[in-house]
Formats: sequence, C-alpha cells, structure tokens
Amino acid sequence: MNLQPDTATLMTVADLLAQQLVIPAFQRPYDWRNEKVRGRAQVSDFVYDIEDAIHKRQPLFLGMIVACQDPNGALQIVDGQQRLTTLMLALAASGKASKLVDHSVFPVKSWIKIKQDDQIFFEKLVAGVQPDEPNTLSQRLLADAFSELKTRNLDAEQLLQCRLIVYLAPTIAGATSLFERINLRGKEVSQFDLVKNKLIEWAATCEGTQQEELVRRITQRYGDLYRLLDPEGVSREQEYDSDRLLRIHWILFDNHPFSSSDRVLEKIDERIRERLKEDQVAKYISEYLDDLVEVCRVWLRVEDPISHPEPHAGLKEALLDFVKVPSDAELQPLVIAALIRLKADAIKVVRMAEIIAFRTALADKRSNYARSRKWRIAKEFKQGIYVDDVGDKVDSAEKLNHQMYWSFCPYWEAAESDAMGGGTLSKEEREATIFPLNSLDSPNFYTSYARLVHYIFWNYGRYLPKSDKWAALTKSELNPLTHDAWFSREPGQFGTWDIEHIYPVNSADKSTPAGRKYAASMAPYLHHLGNLTVLPLSENRSWKNANFDEKLPKLQDAVRVSFNALLSESKYIGNRMASSREHWGENNCRKRAADIKEYASIHWGTAAIQALGVTCYDERVGLEVEQEDDEEEGVK
Repeated sequence: MNLQPDTATLMTVADLLAQQLVIPAFQRPYDWRNEKVRGRAQVSDFVYDIEDAIHKRQPLFLGMIVACQDPNGALQIVDGQQRLTTLMLALAASGKASKLVDHSVFPVKSWIKIKQDDQIFFEKLVAGVQPDEPNTLSQRLLADAFSELKTRNLDAEQLLQCRLIVYLAPTIAGATSLFERINLRGKEVSQFDLVKNKLIEWAATCEGTQQEELVRRITQRYGDLYRLLDPEGVSREQEYDSDRLLRIHWILFDNHPFSSSDRVLEKIDERIRERLKEDQVAKYISEYLDDLVEVCRVWLRVEDPISHPEPHAGLKEALLDFVKVPSDAELQPLVIAALIRLKADAIKVVRMAEIIAFRTALADKRSNYARSRKWRIAKEFKQGIYVDDVGDKVDSAEKLNHQMYWSFCPYWEAAESDAMGGGTLSKEEREATIFPLNSLDSPNFYTSYARLVHYIFWNYGRYLPKSDKWAALTKSELNPLTHDAWFSREPGQFGTWDIEHIYPVNSADKSTPAGRKYAASMAPYLHHLGNLTVLPLSENRSWKNANFDEKLPKLQDAVRVSFNALLSESKYIGNRMASSREHWGENNCRKRAADIKEYASIHWGTAAIQALGVTCYDERVGLEVEQEDDEEEGVK
C-alpha cells in the first residue's frame, strides 16, 4: 500500500507489516507496564481491549498513528510508538516472529526499529532468542510485557486484523504539531515530550540546512536525555520524573519570574516567539537543550544519589542526607546550582540545604516557604550574577550559605535568634515562633512529625558509634549508608523500617488496674520522641504490645543498630521506675530524648550553620518581607 503525504489511511496490521517502521531517537524509551502505576496499566488494558474485541467478534481499532517518512522511505513514528511496540511483542508472543524479524540478513531486518540502546535486546526477545539480562528500565518493561503477552494465548490472525489510521505528515514538524494538538485534548502526555515536539515544530521555521541541523540537534540532545533518564546498569522500578526535571531546569535557565502554576511548554513558546524577529530561534533552542542536558546530569545525582556515581568525596553521603529529609523539593534548584558552580565545594551548600529543610519541617513551615526567593537565588547563583545587598558577588559556598540562612532558614532555638539575629526577632515574633529544638520535645511528635522519625534515626544511628560518649557501647551490624533495609525503590524514601513505640500504644496489661494506671501516667509521653524508635523489619506484630522487658531483646535481636543497642544501658536511658520495672517509663523517655536533642543541636543547631560560613546579621543581607507561601504546588 502506497501511503501519500498529508493523508490518513485506514489499514489493518497485516497491511502495516509491509512498511518499515522506525522509532526516532528523540522518542522516549518503552514505558508501558502490566501493573497499575500512577493509574496506568497499559499492557493489561491493551490485552483486555483485544480480548473484548474477539468476544464481540469485531476488529479492534487501535487509534491513529502519526508518522512521516525518513530519507530511506521508512515511517518515523511520532505518535503511537508504545502501541506499535506492544503490538509487535503481542504478534511475536502469538507465533508470528518470522513476520517481524529476519536474522538471516545483516543487519537484522526488523519490522520496527526501536531506540538503538534497546534494539538488540528487543530483536532477540521477539525472535525467541534468550536476550541478556535487562540492563535498563525500558528493557525490563519490554521483557515484562512480552512475558505477560505470552501467557494470554492471543490469536495471531485476530491481531493481524486489528485496524488503525496512519496519518503520514509531510514533515517531521507537521507530525509533532499534530501530535501536540491530539495530546493536549485529554490524553496523558508529559510536558517533557510536548516541549520536545514544540521545539521540532519551531525548527520548521528555520530555513534550509539550518532547519535540518536543528532537527538533528534536537534529536541528538533528546537522545542524550533519554539515555540519562534510563541509564544502563541502574535497576529501577519507576522512571525518573522528567516533568520535574523540566520545571527545575526552567527555574535555573530562564531570566523571567516563574510561578508554580506556570507551564514550561507555554513559557518556552513565548521565549521563542520573542526571538523570531532577531533570527535567534536556532541559537536559543540549542542553548536551551545544552543547558537542559547539563542540568539533567546534575539533577540525577541529587534526585537519586544511590544509583549515580559521585565524583567528589563526601558529596554522596551529603546528598543522601539531603534527599532523605522531607521538605527538600524547593531547595533542589539551589543544590543543583551549587553543584554546577562550586563542584566539590558544593558539599557545604548541600549540608546547609539539608539543615534548612529539616528546620523548616520542625518549625511547621510549609515546604514552599519563601519559594520565590529560593528560586531567584538559585537562578542568579547558577548564572553567576548573584550579588549581596552591598553589591559584592556571591561566589562561594560560605557566602551563599550566609544568604540562604538569612533569607529563609528558621532559627534553631531562641538562643540562636539572640546570638545571631541582633534584635531582628521582636518579642511578639519570638512568642509566636515555633523553634525546631522545642519541637523535638513535643508530646505529639509522632502525630505531628512522623515523616521525620526515619530521617532523625538515620542520622542519629551513624553518630552514636562515633561519639565519645557512646562509641564503646554501640556495636552496629549494618552500615546505614549501604544496607538495603534503609532504602526503598524511591530514592527519597526509607525502606522497610517500621516506627515502633517503645511503650506500646496498646499495652498488653492495659486491662488490669495497674496497667491502666501506668498507661495514664504514660499518656503524655506515648507519642514523645523519647518513646520512638525504628526497626528494619515488619515482623513485630506479635510483640509490639509487649512490656519493655519482653520487647527489649526482640528490639535488639532483630538487627543490631546503635540506637536500639543502647536501650539496655542505664547510663543512656536513666533509672527504671521501681513501681513498674517491666515497663519503659516517662523518665526513660525524657533521658533518651535529651540525648537525641543534644545530638540534634550538634548536627542541625547553631554551631553547625556557623561551621558552614553563616555569621551574625550584617549589611550583606536585607531581611526582605518575602516569606509568604505560594498557594500552588511547586516542583514536586
């Protein structure tokens, strides 16, 4: 069947087999799934649609495919690559591999040429040749989809009779423009892909060789981005959030104010229109893409420090601490800007950002506190144009930390406001302020700050074996930086550790008069930080309500970690109540919480920020009234 440009043709899959299909390098890797992820289970839905059509005895309509011809006459698939790739897997699973891949010629002839990084794996999979182990997320998803499709016993002839409309656009820009119009009408497509298509559409406004070169440049740079976002040798369950990357990059790249409700797609369209008259479209797009790739490389180190090698000593540990503290999102642009400008010295800024994020959470401030100021500082610092209030350039970690502290870092305690602030906090403000150190003593710590419990013990557990006071008493069987128990599939989350109440919420003896009396005395401390710990397992259901003497050996035998090892040390927990020695008591809570607070002041307190270059309030900073929260969500 001879397809004509700028026409739409109704075809069966059997007809389409006569065409050579190519997935352009600027397309994202295969990402369809069997199970529901973020509301999507595309492979399962695809199979259901096929089986439903067979049951109704009618051909399945697979929708529209948007394509354009490459110089060799092959159809470049701009919209429909996920469907067609899954269709090829389904045909192979139903016994039609010989129609899809020919290994008798070299190079191997394949009906669909997918992205180069996955092509050999894909061809072996389809041909029934055992491929190597999946080396990327996209390869694992291809293997999962093929395995699922093989179990469904799909009828090959029914698949060949499925119908679709193929629209052959005259140019690649026309194809991407149609893709955008189709997908802005309700179909879920990432901003990342829509921006790519918008850039290709704008490339069509250039003339002659400049147009061809720009399309090649866009294709090359998006190929680089997809390889970065789906790297070889990194085993992940979820793809990286490319839309999040897009927003963070725009915050750092564009010189105009950016609201949390703005869309990068619309903003980049505005910027390119502004450059039409100056014939600067190609230059702007090239600069934008080069910068996006650079930021992507650094963003991945921040977003997932576990999986990405860190070239500078100490930075990986600092980035792990930063990514695991809640409320880190709005500080990511600043951390990325520091990594780009300061290289190894950025460790001081990463550490400062961690302190600010932790203090912000304990001070009950929303994570988007002073968002616009954070973003402005990040942008100006990355671009090398940030100056302080006396006009001096901010070009070092210490200078940047000083500005960050005075712009949006909560005071650790009242004494810090006195020592550092020089009267900048009024009496009324002091009375209204929630100081982070005081929050650690909250009787409702578990209910108010549960999201911080893992993070606190993550740090406290590494400190104890190194401390002069507790090193001899804390032998740990695992290294928190490497042990799988600390990690989950999401880089910013902790793994399988359960939060455990040392004195239980529902004590086993609560039904006895003595038990009720003791429970009443412990009520103010039930959710206190001193009554909390974490366990690297979920198998505590049988003894979670036991008294302390029964629970202690189980806490310590589960996996020996420093903060649970100390629970049997009277020097650490204080005296046990004579009236109820089998129970953990309020005195033990207070004593243990005091030690945690002592550590917290070392790690997140005044001395910690001073060591990072922060000094008393001076003329370099102006305390701008810019602390309002934005209503909309930010970069998350």
